[in-house]
Amino acid sequence: MKKVFISMFAIVILGISVSPVIAQVENPLPTPNVVQNDKPNRPKLLEELGLSKDQAQQLRQLNKQRQPLTQAAQLRFRLAQKALDDAIYTDIADETAIETKMKEVQVSQAELTKIKTFTEFSIRKILNAEQLIKFREMRQKLMKLKPINEVIKNNRRFPNQNRKLNNRQNQ
Repeated sequence: MKKVFISMFAIVILGISVSPVIAQVENPLPTPNVVQNDKPNRPKLLEELGLSKDQAQQLRQLNKQRQPLTQAAQLRFRLAQKALDDAIYTDIADETAIETKMKEVQVSQAELTKIKTFTEFSIRKILNAEQLIKFREMRQKLMKLKPINEVIKNNRRFPNQNRKLNNRQNQ
Protein backbone atom coordinates (compact mmCIF):
# COMPACT_ATOMS: atom_id res chain seq x y z
CA MET A 1 0.00 0.00 0.00
CA LYS A 2 2.84 2.37 0.82
CA LYS A 3 4.57 1.57 -2.48
CA VAL A 4 1.47 2.57 -4.44
CA PHE A 5 1.10 5.75 -2.43
CA ILE A 6 4.78 6.56 -2.92
CA SER A 7 4.48 5.90 -6.64
CA MET A 8 1.45 8.16 -6.90
CA PHE A 9 3.38 10.81 -5.00
CA ALA A 10 6.14 10.52 -7.61
CA ILE A 11 3.61 10.96 -10.39
CA VAL A 12 2.17 14.03 -8.72
CA ILE A 13 5.67 15.45 -8.28
CA LEU A 14 6.40 14.62 -11.91
CA GLY A 15 3.18 16.32 -12.99
CA ILE A 16 3.92 19.38 -10.89
CA SER A 17 7.45 19.50 -12.24
CA VAL A 18 6.41 19.06 -15.86
CA SER A 19 3.99 22.03 -16.01
CA PRO A 20 6.46 24.84 -15.19
CA VAL A 21 9.12 23.35 -17.42
CA ILE A 22 6.69 23.12 -20.32
CA ALA A 23 6.00 26.80 -19.83
CA GLN A 24 9.74 27.45 -19.96
CA VAL A 25 10.02 25.51 -23.21
CA GLU A 26 7.22 27.55 -24.77
CA ASN A 27 8.55 30.93 -23.52
CA PRO A 28 12.30 30.51 -23.13
CA LEU A 29 13.04 34.26 -23.05
CA PRO A 30 11.88 36.17 -19.97
CA THR A 31 9.74 39.21 -20.56
CA PRO A 32 11.36 42.41 -19.27
CA ASN A 33 8.65 43.29 -16.72
CA VAL A 34 8.20 39.79 -15.32
CA VAL A 35 10.32 38.48 -12.46
CA GLN A 36 11.01 34.78 -12.84
CA ASN A 37 10.68 32.50 -9.86
CA ASP A 38 13.33 29.87 -10.50
CA LYS A 39 13.17 26.89 -8.16
CA PRO A 40 16.58 25.22 -8.28
CA ASN A 41 15.41 22.12 -6.38
CA ARG A 42 12.74 21.29 -8.95
CA PRO A 43 14.11 19.08 -11.70
CA LYS A 44 13.81 20.51 -15.19
CA LEU A 45 12.47 17.32 -16.65
CA LEU A 46 11.60 18.49 -20.10
CA GLU A 47 14.91 20.26 -20.59
CA GLU A 48 16.89 17.30 -19.30
CA LEU A 49 14.97 14.89 -21.50
CA GLY A 50 15.37 17.09 -24.56
CA LEU A 51 11.75 16.81 -25.63
CA SER A 52 10.55 18.14 -28.95
CA LYS A 53 7.67 20.63 -29.03
CA ASP A 54 5.35 17.83 -30.11
CA GLN A 55 6.44 15.62 -27.21
CA ALA A 56 6.07 18.52 -24.76
CA GLN A 57 2.55 19.12 -26.10
CA GLN A 58 1.70 15.43 -25.73
CA LEU A 59 2.95 15.40 -22.11
CA ARG A 60 1.06 18.60 -21.38
CA GLN A 61 -2.13 17.06 -22.78
CA LEU A 62 -1.54 13.84 -20.83
CA ASN A 63 -1.04 15.82 -17.63
CA LYS A 64 -4.17 17.85 -18.32
CA GLN A 65 -6.21 14.67 -18.81
CA ARG A 66 -4.77 12.67 -15.92
CA GLN A 67 -4.46 15.33 -13.25
CA PRO A 68 -8.19 15.55 -12.38
CA LEU A 69 -8.46 11.75 -12.41
CA THR A 70 -5.44 11.39 -10.16
CA GLN A 71 -6.58 14.09 -7.75
CA ALA A 72 -10.05 12.58 -7.46
CA ALA A 73 -8.63 9.09 -6.92
CA GLN A 74 -6.19 10.37 -4.31
CA LEU A 75 -9.00 12.12 -2.48
CA ARG A 76 -11.10 8.94 -2.48
CA PHE A 77 -8.08 7.00 -1.20
CA ARG A 78 -7.38 9.49 1.60
CA LEU A 79 -11.04 9.58 2.62
CA ALA A 80 -11.20 5.78 2.60
CA GLN A 81 -8.05 5.59 4.72
CA LYS A 82 -9.46 8.12 7.17
CA ALA A 83 -12.76 6.24 7.37
CA LEU A 84 -10.87 3.00 8.04
CA ASP A 85 -8.73 4.71 10.66
CA ASP A 86 -11.83 6.13 12.33
CA ALA A 87 -13.53 2.72 12.27
CA ILE A 88 -10.50 1.07 13.86
CA TYR A 89 -10.07 3.65 16.62
CA THR A 90 -13.71 4.28 17.47
CA ASP A 91 -14.72 3.60 21.05
CA ILE A 92 -16.78 0.56 20.06
CA ALA A 93 -15.13 -1.12 17.08
CA ASP A 94 -17.32 -3.01 14.63
CA GLU A 95 -15.43 -5.71 12.74
CA THR A 96 -17.90 -5.70 9.83
CA ALA A 97 -17.54 -1.93 9.43
CA ILE A 98 -13.76 -2.26 9.53
CA GLU A 99 -13.83 -4.95 6.83
CA THR A 100 -16.09 -2.76 4.67
CA LYS A 101 -13.82 0.24 5.10
CA MET A 102 -10.78 -1.91 4.35
CA LYS A 103 -12.38 -3.01 1.06
CA GLU A 104 -13.03 0.64 0.19
CA VAL A 105 -9.34 1.40 0.79
CA GLN A 106 -8.36 -1.55 -1.42
CA VAL A 107 -10.66 -0.44 -4.25
CA SER A 108 -9.40 3.15 -4.12
CA GLN A 109 -5.81 1.92 -3.98
CA ALA A 110 -6.39 -0.27 -7.04
CA GLU A 111 -7.83 2.74 -8.86
CA LEU A 112 -4.70 4.77 -8.06
CA THR A 113 -2.51 1.92 -9.28
CA LYS A 114 -4.45 1.72 -12.54
CA ILE A 115 -4.15 5.46 -13.17
CA LYS A 116 -0.44 5.41 -12.32
CA THR A 117 0.23 2.44 -14.57
CA PHE A 118 -1.55 3.90 -17.58
CA THR A 119 0.04 7.31 -17.01
CA GLU A 120 3.55 5.89 -16.88
CA PHE A 121 2.88 3.71 -19.90
CA SER A 122 1.56 6.73 -21.79
CA ILE A 123 4.69 8.69 -20.88
CA ARG A 124 6.82 5.78 -22.07
CA LYS A 125 5.07 5.80 -25.45
CA ILE A 126 5.84 9.52 -25.89
CA LEU A 127 9.57 9.19 -25.18
CA ASN A 128 12.16 7.84 -27.58
CA ALA A 129 14.70 5.22 -26.43
CA GLU A 130 17.35 7.73 -25.34
CA GLN A 131 14.82 9.85 -23.45
CA LEU A 132 13.42 6.76 -21.79
CA ILE A 133 16.85 5.89 -20.41
CA LYS A 134 17.22 9.42 -18.98
CA PHE A 135 13.67 9.30 -17.60
CA ARG A 136 14.40 6.01 -15.81
CA GLU A 137 17.52 7.51 -14.25
CA MET A 138 15.61 10.57 -13.09
CA ARG A 139 12.84 8.39 -11.70
CA GLN A 140 15.36 6.29 -9.77
CA LYS A 141 16.83 9.43 -8.22
CA LEU A 142 13.35 10.53 -7.21
CA MET A 143 12.60 7.11 -5.71
CA LYS A 144 15.69 7.43 -3.50
CA LEU A 145 14.26 10.65 -2.07
CA LYS A 146 10.87 9.10 -1.36
CA PRO A 147 11.64 7.53 2.04
CA ILE A 148 12.52 10.98 3.37
CA ASN A 149 9.42 12.54 1.80
CA GLU A 150 7.24 9.70 3.12
CA VAL A 151 8.34 10.30 6.71
CA ILE A 152 7.62 14.00 6.39
CA LYS A 153 4.26 13.36 4.74
CA ASN A 154 3.19 10.77 7.32
CA ASN A 155 4.02 13.14 10.15
CA ARG A 156 1.80 15.75 8.49
CA ARG A 157 -0.94 13.28 7.62
CA PHE A 158 -1.26 11.55 11.00
CA PRO A 159 -0.14 14.15 13.55
CA ASN A 160 -2.75 13.00 16.09
CA GLN A 161 -2.14 9.27 15.65
CA ASN A 162 0.41 9.07 18.46
CA ARG A 163 -1.92 11.07 20.70
CA LYS A 164 -4.77 8.60 20.02
CA LEU A 165 -2.54 5.67 20.88
CA ASN A 166 -1.25 7.37 24.04
CA ASN A 167 -4.80 8.16 25.15
CA ARG A 168 -5.80 4.50 24.71
CA GLN A 169 -2.78 3.33 26.70
CA ASN A 170 -3.55 5.73 29.54
CA GLN A 171 -7.15 4.50 29.90
